Amino acid sequence: MKIIKNIGIIFSVICSLLILLYFSTYISRDSIKSNVVKSANILHKQGPDFIKKSLGTYVFLHNHTDALMINITYGIDPNNKLESILINKRNYNPNVKAPIDKEALGNLKGSTKNYDLTIDLLKTVNNKKIRASEYMKYWHGYIIILKPLLLFLDITGIRILITILLLISLSLLCFLIYKEKDWMTSLAVFLSIISANLVTTALFNIQGMFVFLIAIISSIIVMKKDLTDNDFYMLIIINGILTAFFDFLTTPIITLLIPVIIRNLKDKEKRDKKQIVIYFTKCFIIFFVSYIGFWFLKWLIVDLIYHRNMIRIGIEEIFFRTGVKYRKPSILSAFVNNILGAINIITIAMLILYLINIKKIRYKENIIYNLSILAIILWYIVTSQHATQHPFFTYRNMVVITLAIALTTVSKNKKKKR
Repeated sequence: MKIIKNIGIIFSVICSLLILLYFSTYISRDSIKSNVVKSANILHKQGPDFIKKSLGTYVFLHNHTDALMINITYGIDPNNKLESILINKRNYNPNVKAPIDKEALGNLKGSTKNYDLTIDLLKTVNNKKIRASEYMKYWHGYIIILKPLLLFLDITGIRILITILLLISLSLLCFLIYKEKDWMTSLAVFLSIISANLVTTALFNIQGMFVFLIAIISSIIVMKKDLTDNDFYMLIIINGILTAFFDFLTTPIITLLIPVIIRNLKDKEKRDKKQIVIYFTKCFIIFFVSYIGFWFLKWLIVDLIYHRNMIRIGIEEIFFRTGVKYRKPSILSAFVNNILGAINIITIAMLILYLINIKKIRYKENIIYNLSILAIILWYIVTSQHATQHPFFTYRNMVVITLAIALTTVSKNKKKKR
């Protein structure tokens, strides 16, 4: 019965997401056009790439993805609802006849660095003739959030709203941690997550913020509920599905590791070292099966309905992003660029405190934190091509390492006081 119930929950989550995605097509292009035009002008004025100062360092912000998300949302054709949400065309305007490039294996070797997606969006909303293209390897689930919001807000308003939601949810999480543990642990979590330049990035980029919302909200559930291991595994499965649905492969692993780390603060079960490793490995496998599986479902649906060879393209994309084919990235370069992106006042302070206490730390009591750090290192190795090409957002994976060393240090300080 438990298995049937779990399957029912997973099926309900998937159906709910797909139904919401389909019904988003009923919001007309005309009703969001005013705010899409405003957003296009704002993004174009900011430019594709710009820099903001945050936490004593400079953050490189990338407008390409924000422009792309609004472009694809605006490109939904109400006369071809199912095709619009599955094929996902950018620069598409049903009122303007223009060629459309199909997604193909050869497109994987391309790069956005030679063109400006903010200009593409501006041309599209101004009914200029521009070559359209397909981008169907992702679910583009953000459409169900962006499209209703564009009825009332432009890109600036949406960014402010997401920032407010992030801060409220993070504050609630830290309050719950304070009630369960103490103020030092709560502060360590708050500063660690903020160290990912969360506020600055959210105020100027919506790209990558959905994974933080998923990670924080699921961590709130962990702190509020006394979850069994099986309950937590179900939460991780749902996180994997939601991450595949909303995210652009920014920092998907944080929706696994942040809840795992937060649960460790509340976990009252007595586990030996072997049991902890088995538990962590199960969480890892369960998450990625659901994450990759839901991604695969999109490719399967596209192939079955439109015969587009999407499964093969998707597998080739995996080979490309991991550096197995096409390019041989430098793993060292991937680490250096991402570490540089993560350096700021908070991360330096956390590292100094950690090093001061390093000889006194009992690593057997912090296995989950150590495994989480190892998982991030392995993630950068496996996705080295992606981490080398996109360090301006993949550096946010380092938030897990900052969180792990902060909680390890706080745990040591508390033990010392006793």
